Amino acid sequence: MLVFNIKDRIRARSTKKLNDKGIARIRTIVESFESIQRYDRQHEPKRGKRTFSFVSLVTFCIYLEIMGLTYDADISQNKLNAMGMPYDKVSREYRHPSPARISHFINHEWPLMSNQVSSEYVNSVLKALPEKRFTVDSTPMEASRYSLRYNYSPHYEIRMGKCHIIMCNGYPLVCTFTDANASDSLELPKLLDLLPSHIGGVKEFTSDGAYASFSNYSSVFNRLNVVMASNIAKHSVFHDERTLEYIEGLYSKQWKERDYRPKATPASKLNFLTRKGFEKPVGMFLRNLDMSRGKRISNIYAKSRHVCETVHRAMKRWMNFDVRGLRKESDSQRKSFKFFTAQVLCTIFDPYVEC
Repeated sequence: MLVFNIKDRIRARSTKKLNDKGIARIRTIVESFESIQRYDRQHEPKRGKRTFSFVSLVTFCIYLEIMGLTYDADISQNKLNAMGMPYDKVSREYRHPSPARISHFINHEWPLMSNQVSSEYVNSVLKALPEKRFTVDSTPMEASRYSLRYNYSPHYEIRMGKCHIIMCNGYPLVCTFTDANASDSLELPKLLDLLPSHIGGVKEFTSDGAYASFSNYSSVFNRLNVVMASNIAKHSVFHDERTLEYIEGLYSKQWKERDYRPKATPASKLNFLTRKGFEKPVGMFLRNLDMSRGKRISNIYAKSRHVCETVHRAMKRWMNFDVRGLRKESDSQRKSFKFFTAQVLCTIFDPYVEC
């Protein structure tokens, strides 16, 4: 997948006036996905040829999401050309996929390719970033006030769903979707499982206070080898007994285990204890370290967390990042494609964090 250089990015982070050149740039990104090209090759029709390539369909659906259009929207010939739509010599016009074709793609074909596309995006972005600053937070996806599928949130005072996102340097990498009042804390382990197994160059991992459970501290350290910096509540308790000496004593008691190493580093000891089921004591020790950070360092991490909120706001300016009007049958597919649209747009606009 192609990740544009900083110099080639669009400076004005806006999709209000998405012209032919902007659409062509989106199509260039979509074309660079080997996973989409591979799916296209693997599903070649046995007879004849496909009218609309998957690159053109994906680009077309991204445009619909950005502009908030219906499947039968009237789109200019210049824009259809920029999307790569086939040219009909008889009518002398670029062809427009029917609503049925778009619906079939979103509901039946996109779910089959989405995991591979997401994996390629994550690996490409992480490979392009020498230093990685991760953030995790949730953002509301507003629903209709009459929705029966989404609950009312007392905090936001609307009916809504939630999208939990791990970002790296302002790029949304992976997400999960929950109802309005579901626990944020329980989603972090699921998000970490969606990341590649080995990630180098990680400088920090920041989170909102809703993710600051003991088990999440140990999970983040075990996966990324950094101490999570969270917005800890003022009434949180500092556990004096969970010292480094306590951790080393707990580790030494595991001497019968096959993978026990007497001269292991402190980080290796923490990872070992997490794997053996001691997430809580390890998490208590790690949260103590987080709480021991001075005001200056805590303020730096607070600014890093703010980038997550900034990108969330940008996503909602770029498109209708909500669940209004989504049918039950296509709810999960549409939400997945909305997130992918946001990912693509983050690669063509100026990044919010540069390293």
